[in-house]
Amino acid sequence: DILMDLAYVVDGKPPRDAGPLVQASDWQGRVQLWRLAAGLPVEQSENDRAILREALTSLPSQLREIIGGRVSLDHLEAGRLEPAADILEVLDRTQAEAGPHTRLADARFLLATGRTDDGMAGIIDAEFDNTVVSHLALQTRVRRELAQNRQVAPQDEIDLDLAARRLAGQADAFPLSLLAAEVRAQRNALGAALEVIDQAIIDHPERTAEARRLGARLLADAELESVGAAEYASTVMGHRSFFRQDRDGEEKRVAVSEKLTMLGLPNLALDLLADSRAVAEDGHRLAEARAQLSTGRPDEALMQLRGLPTPEAAVLRAQALAEIGSYDTAVAETLTLSETEAEALADYALLAQDWEVLSDTNVS
Repeated sequence: DILMDLAYVVDGKPPRDAGPLVQASDWQGRVQLWRLAAGLPVEQSENDRAILREALTSLPSQLREIIGGRVSLDHLEAGRLEPAADILEVLDRTQAEAGPHTRLADARFLLATGRTDDGMAGIIDAEFDNTVVSHLALQTRVRRELAQNRQVAPQDEIDLDLAARRLAGQADAFPLSLLAAEVRAQRNALGAALEVIDQAIIDHPERTAEARRLGARLLADAELESVGAAEYASTVMGHRSFFRQDRDGEEKRVAVSEKLTMLGLPNLALDLLADSRAVAEDGHRLAEARAQLSTGRPDEALMQLRGLPTPEAAVLRAQALAEIGSYDTAVAETLTLSETEAEALADYALLAQDWEVLSDTNVS
């Protein structure tokens, strides 16, 4: 049974949920090493790191290269430089010649430690060596380009799609698909990006939360002027379940609802906000107030704004007060703000016939 799990890991596939590797309670030595290679959670102490080095050293050379390379890459992905260096030291010391996993991990380590030129040279070599890690090298390079806000080449998007299809059913296909979605979003093909994420969820249901988290981020970060109102609204409302009931999900939901209001779709914004359980959060209340104002319901907006002390809330409160004809109160609310609201103050003062305030506003 354990041999079947290990074969899955070597082939880059997730081990079985009911298999001994996932169910193991003793994570020492080789079990810990294989769990790391499979991407399963482990707890590591300084002593465990020494045991892990011994376990890696005891593996046959070919397995040592594959498993050691994967573990070091996972450490680097998570920003754990010291454990990654431990593994790479064992591989460099015990392997007569560095294999593809080791060469890629060495290049990633150079990047992570600031040796950019040498690291990128190693990444490019690994990508075009046509080895079992070429797709990982492609992934590393494209991620770096996205992080640096550089436009990803169309061929790279095609290569990501091809690599994900080639690895269908394997764990490595999932991050390639998510990266392909990010590249589509970069070129403002938001609907296409979310379609890729939808398919990734179908193919990898165990990683639904991760995929939805990315989808929510892409929706919140979208550039409205490039995407288009109709595409944005339909994409958002088709993916309401992507916004989780936690702080990050709420922040993304609020950001998206604000975009819908900006597009002149405040009723859709209110529909989206209605999914939230965090209705008492300041950001949620501000977003709902803004949408209520845009639908001509200033009384509801004022209810949402009650007790909020921020300048942003005061601006909205003044707008709502003016909408219901309480011009004097709108003037008083706006007087608490900086000069950036001088024009609005002048409008409210004029409506309130407050000539003293109006004469002080320096607005012609």
